[in-house]
Amino acid sequence: MRTLLILIALTRSAVACSCGSEPFGPICQRIGELKVLFVGKAVATNDQRDGGIRVGTWYKFTVDEVFKGLQPNVREVIVDPGSGTSCQMSFTIGSRYLVFSYAETLAGLPNNSRAPRTSGLVVSTGGCTGTRLVELVSARDLEFARQYRAAPGPPSIVGSARIHADEFQWSDRYPPLAGASIKLSGTGAVRTATTGPDGRYEFANVPPGSYLVTAYAKGFVSSSHSYDVVVPAQGCGLADIGMFTDGGMRGKVLEHDGRPARYVIVEYLYADPALSNSKAYPRAVKTNDQGEFRFVGVPPGEFLLGLRIDSAPIPEEGIVPTYWPGVTDRAKAPILRMAVGEKKG
Repeated sequence: MRTLLILIALTRSAVACSCGSEPFGPICQRIGELKVLFVGKAVATNDQRDGGIRVGTWYKFTVDEVFKGLQPNVREVIVDPGSGTSCQMSFTIGSRYLVFSYAETLAGLPNNSRAPRTSGLVVSTGGCTGTRLVELVSARDLEFARQYRAAPGPPSIVGSARIHADEFQWSDRYPPLAGASIKLSGTGAVRTATTGPDGRYEFANVPPGSYLVTAYAKGFVSSSHSYDVVVPAQGCGLADIGMFTDGGMRGKVLEHDGRPARYVIVEYLYADPALSNSKAYPRAVKTNDQGEFRFVGVPPGEFLLGLRIDSAPIPEEGIVPTYWPGVTDRAKAPILRMAVGEKKG
């Protein structure tokens, strides 16, 4: 088995349902388009759970809380989970969901020999509507839904700034950037806001129309120079912003006999497994013929550095996952701390 010693100087200088992250953004972004929004529990189904996609598949839900589209006295509905489509969902009996629907309620489902017609009020949903487990819904979203039910308020612009975040696969697992300055311009107004500890910002009471949002933070640049935001008559416009800094790491990988380890994969990961280690941006490089490696565009944070620590070992390569400065036990690996724009190596 081949093990390696990592040296680094620490001196400063299928045809499937595909919908991206947009449906799972804040409720305020979609509230004007939604026909039905409620919290309920799945209590029965005719889903055979054999992986089949069938027209007429249904789930019976009890209704716990209505936000839009159902009468307050409705206590039970049938949910069509996108049956017969690639976005057909599967619900866990006994679990509670926030159910989104962009269609008017129906009186019954289509008939199918293996999924008989079901009567009762039917709500249509699916994998790209935003429907999800209640525990995955933020308290902020539920608060907005309750306020909207009571009395729809004026529209707003909301969003967050996150470090090295992929704006097309947005996730709260990217580290938030607090203290970023956000500027809003358009419809005769110029306003500013500052992101909070969670990286979020909000411009309240924004008239409907088109706006530009820009972001600034010392040592960072946003992935786009500006963001076009359309504010609807109800709800909110959204601008989530990835903020990037140009940190760097370089070093050398050696065999235990001191020879350069040529063309081996070096990787780095956030030390906190709760943070995103998305491969959308390069966190793996190969050493050159001198065993040297270099990372550019490294975000600030706490990281683990090593060989094959984020990818499956290749038997022919004979390298076990090895952490800087040469340990194979992750628990014993020291943390590498990077400041904004810092260069190590």
